[in-house]
Amino acid sequence: MHGGSRYPAWNSWELREWARAQHQAQPALVRNGDVIPSEPWPRILAALTPRMPVLVLTGTTPDVGMTEEHRRIIGDCGAVLEVVPGASHFVRRDAPQAFAAITSDWLSRLPAHRRSVVIDTEP
Repeated sequence: MHGGSRYPAWNSWELREWARAQHQAQPALVRNGDVIPSEPWPRILAALTPRMPVLVLTGTTPDVGMTEEHRRIIGDCGAVLEVVPGASHFVRRDAPQAFAAITSDWLSRLPAHRRSVVIDTEP
């Protein structure tokens, strides 16, 4: 399926990056449907959460790959899980207002010294 018809809300820059990523994906992950590998992310999450707050933001479309086991692991590690109905794995692209509202609210509840990292996602 063409990216523009699959993700009509995305801008042209996002679509170009999505298309590039399609060619860089590991075929074994795609073939096995294991788009969220069981390892090593649970170990990484378990190591991060005692040291810093972690927000996991995801959608609900079939391509998300978030299972009940993944949700349990996220909760057990002490991370905050937010789910945006109707969004794909790319919540920031599919639901930018929901993404901004959820992340802004979450960040506003952190102590000031925890809010010093800014990641620029635009080209």
